[in-house]
Amino acid sequence: MRNRVKFLGTDEKKDIVLDEFIPRKTVTLAQGEVIKYGQALIYDTATGKYKKYESGTPGGKLPKTFYVGVDEDVDATSEDLKIQVVRASDIDGTLVIGVAETDYAALDNLDKYGINVRFDNIKK
Repeated sequence: MRNRVKFLGTDEKKDIVLDEFIPRKTVTLAQGEVIKYGQALIYDTATGKYKKYESGTPGGKLPKTFYVGVDEDVDATSEDLKIQVVRASDIDGTLVIGVAETDYAALDNLDKYGINVRFDNIKK
């Protein structure tokens, strides 16, 4: 299901979701995190909250999903926040943050959750 809202002007937001097979999920972003649309996220099993992932994240945790909420930027520096993340989907790899085309362990882990990150110049 695609968002049917059309943005007017030059600040059109590009959607990282190419195809969505399972609806998005609302989760908790841990306090202290600042993320942007398309950010890869890890799941902290100790707290049950999501945190920012970047290649080489300490502790060897791999990303589980991506942020796809309506806000371009999310600032959770002062408190936990509820955000929207993708589940089983095809994702435009050229628009994601935190996962590179050569980040094979991260891509493999995302694939286990049904998230296929595509870097093959797909045009919508």
